[in-house]
This record gives sequence, structure tokens and C-alpha cells, in this order.
Amino acid sequence: MTAARRGRRWVVATAVSLGVAAGSVVPATANGPGPRAVDDPAVTSGLAWHLDATGARTAWRSSLGVGTTVAVVDSPVDAGHPDLVGQVAEATSCVGAQGDPARCTPVALGEAPSGDAHGTHVAGIVAARADDGVGVAGVAPRARLLAIHALLPDCDEAGCVPLGDTADVAAGVRWAVANGADVINLSLTAGRRLGPDLTAALEEAWAAGAVPVLAAGNGDGTGLVEFLDRPSAVIVTATTRSGASASYAPDVDRSPLGVAAPGGTRGDTPATCAVGATPGGIISSSARGGGDGSGYACLAGTSMAAPQVSGGLALLLAMGFDRDG
Repeated sequence: MTAARRGRRWVVATAVSLGVAAGSVVPATANGPGPRAVDDPAVTSGLAWHLDATGARTAWRSSLGVGTTVAVVDSPVDAGHPDLVGQVAEATSCVGAQGDPARCTPVALGEAPSGDAHGTHVAGIVAARADDGVGVAGVAPRARLLAIHALLPDCDEAGCVPLGDTADVAAGVRWAVANGADVINLSLTAGRRLGPDLTAALEEAWAAGAVPVLAAGNGDGTGLVEFLDRPSAVIVTATTRSGASASYAPDVDRSPLGVAAPGGTRGDTPATCAVGATPGGIISSSARGGGDGSGYACLAGTSMAAPQVSGGLALLLAMGFDRDG
């Protein structure tokens, strides 16, 4: 095993042992450990409860994720959202790429996606801007994002669901590796099986030095059945605000790198996802023209838990834990 491989495995083991991320490994400062003060309204009001539940705000005293790259393989990300301006370094579409990253095509960062806001929400959980007096803050607010469109919204009168081909997701994973991703977030496995091409792409990513982070799905976890026994991806299930296992969250105990993170509970409305309220879900950036028009939403699921682990890994990597120790 190479030094780089040993170092990467140690980083993952550290994140898993902590439940999510870096809070418990941050050394005390002269003032003692404690949350970093920021002026983002969702943080100061307590709406972003997951940042305290994971220890992210304590971790910010030592790391903001500077120098790390997190790929979000998902539906389109709105790089023009006020909390994501400047956070997305590159965007590409791998829809129709069928496993081949060379067939992914650049996407202009100014293009605002329509319909489903899943990718935007996930990206904000990882790395929304912090301390700018606007909206929310990501777990790793100084990490660099790669927005990789592998899913497209399928919409009807009931709303939108991100759907896509696993071969296109595989192309997105490969594109992420080729473009320097340290961590690859995939909040998209619910109700689907990985398939041989995507499984191979994830194995390739691990071998190349990246850490894939997979949402376990909202149900029985059958979407991950081929991967649960493989020690080459972190698989994330979800907890509620109280720390209990979420009702929709599958068991990931079989996974050598299974971990739980806050996914929250469903049923939030614009009224419960507002300053002064106590949301059950995870607040993050959303479609600026959708929902209640605020550009923010509180959603729940393992899709929301996985990017917290991805952000936590970025914090650890930025602290130097990728070195062989």
C-alpha cells in the first residue's frame, strides 16, 4: 500500500470514527475550543442546526477547507446563487456521456438551471459561502466545487425528481477524478442499483486518490447492495435532529466505511424553514425561482447527510490529514 493510500484511508477512518467530520480533532486555541462566529443569518439564528450537530463550526477554528476540491455529481447546480457565487470552479454536463468523461461538455457558470434544485441544495451544504451576511454557510466554505450534471429534472404537477443513467454518473465520477477532485459526493443512489460501470468508476476514483461519498438512499438501501462490502467509498445514512436514526435511513453497518450524519426529518414548509422556526430538515441553497422564492429550502434525506460528510472530509484534508502519519 502506498503512503498516499495509507494516508487517505486514515482520513476516512477519522471522519467515520467521529460520526461526521472534524469537530473533535480540532485543537484548543488560546481561547479554548468553541464555535466560530459568522454573520450568515441561517447560522446565527440556529436554522443551520446541522453545523453544530457535526462540530463543523468548532472545526472552522482550524480549517475552512482551503485548497480542497469537492465534486458534486448530481442535477445541475446554480453557480449564480448568492451563496454559491465564486464557489464553483468548473461545471460540466455528462448527460449522454455513457461512461466516457471525454464526452462531458462544459457548462457556463452563469447558466441558471430550471426545475429540480437538488444539486444546488447539495452543493450549498458542502461549500456555501460563509461570513458574508447572506443565507447559509457550507460545512467547508472555502472548498472548491466541481458541479457535474449527470442527472436532469423529471417534472410533473407534483414536483421534480432528478433522474439519469448510471453510465452518465460514471462519466461524471471519472471527469471529477481527471479534474482534481479530492472528494466526490453522490447524493443519488436511492432506489437504484449501482451497476457495473458506476461501480468500476468508483473503484477507479478510490485508486486514483479521491474519496467517493455515497448517500445510502431513503429506504432499504438496495441501491447500494453491490457496494456495501467494498472499502472504497464512504456510505452515509441519516440521523434526525435528536441524533436518532431517521425513519427512512438504511443500515450501513455492513460497510467498512459506513457513517451517519444529520439528514433530518421531512415535512418542512416555508414557515418552518425561516428565522425563528425550528426546522426538522437541513437548510441550504435552493432554486432561486422555485419553492417560496427565497432561494433556500429545508430538505431531509441521506442526500442531505452525504454532503456534510464530504464537507467534513474537505476540512480534514485541508488540515493536512492526507499526509502519511
